[in-house]
Amino acid sequence: LDPFSNPLSRTYWFGLLLTVVLTALYYYWVRPRTWTTGRFMELLKHPSTTLDVQLMLGRQLLRMLVGMPSLISGWLVATRGVRWMDRAVGVPEVPALSSGLAALGYTVVLFVSWDLSRFVLHWLMHRIPMLWAFHQVHHSAEVITPLTHHRIHPVESWLYDFRGALVTGVVAGLFYWLFRGSVSDLTL
Repeated sequence: LDPFSNPLSRTYWFGLLLTVVLTALYYYWVRPRTWTTGRFMELLKHPSTTLDVQLMLGRQLLRMLVGMPSLISGWLVATRGVRWMDRAVGVPEVPALSSGLAALGYTVVLFVSWDLSRFVLHWLMHRIPMLWAFHQVHHSAEVITPLTHHRIHPVESWLYDFRGALVTGVVAGLFYWLFRGSVSDLTL
């Protein structure tokens, strides 16, 4: 139920309810003769919407069965990266930063890295035929509903999870390696 119960999800129940209410108000006042309940029900019963729901439930089931490997993998990348940098370069002598400044820098770098890596992966999915084979599922919707956001092939979902773990691990590891004298791992 996470796609509907998580306030950070694009399909959070309150957002969906608000969308339905605003759409109903729009068609009631602005375009009263162009909307019918029948059209709304056609959208909900359309095979494209049914596939959106099936893909969403399938991804949720796979995540439940496999677990959340991205969180563990990010931690693994960070800790292995710090150990490797310690052996290869040594422990850096960086001037101490306040923990607030280090946390702010970490937040900005992580945000930009996440956003850039999502863009690059999405761009690659449009350019590399093997990746496009998975990504085209996302672009195959015949009707668009809020649930179309969940129209993602499980392999594409795994690629995004892997990307997130890798970026988080590299950035967290780098910040811990550089600023371990200033901050604790819990600060990051």
